[in-house]
Amino acid sequence: MTVWLVRAGVHGEREDLALENGLAVIGWSELPDLSLINSREELDSLLRETLPESKRKSIPNWVAQLWAFSARIEVGDLVALPLKARSAIAIGRVTGPYQYRPDLPGDALHSRPVEWIRNDIPRSAFGQDILRSLLHAAQTVCQIRRNKAEARIRAILAGQPDPGVA
Repeated sequence: MTVWLVRAGVHGEREDLALENGLAVIGWSELPDLSLINSREELDSLLRETLPESKRKSIPNWVAQLWAFSARIEVGDLVALPLKARSAIAIGRVTGPYQYRPDLPGDALHSRPVEWIRNDIPRSAFGQDILRSLLHAAQTVCQIRRNKAEARIRAILAGQPDPGVA
């Protein structure tokens, strides 16, 4: 099992949508349904065709994030959503595959169903190393794995203090 950081907008603009609808959502509204993409190479080509004005170095970064969101995240993995509107972290469990949702707002077309376990964990519950990973990662989607992050987050979910690094 893995812990994934999935942000809900630069300013948290998709937080309520995600929490109220049991979803992890990401932007990239210019892109079509990613379930039709079968490889990272296809995704790379799609991004280069769809976003030709993008910086060359941005494309590989976006490919990694979009591929993780659409193909690498598995049912049962944990999702961490740092909340911008309040000083808390939401943690949920992925319950289904990637979905393209044209019924959602344009900045939330790409989604994963999530059962939100807690949406009110104070930032102070996390050790500084994990908190830095959650708050300061440069990406919208990335795996959080440093310093036994999964075991530590599971302890916090169980109501225990962050056991830190052994």
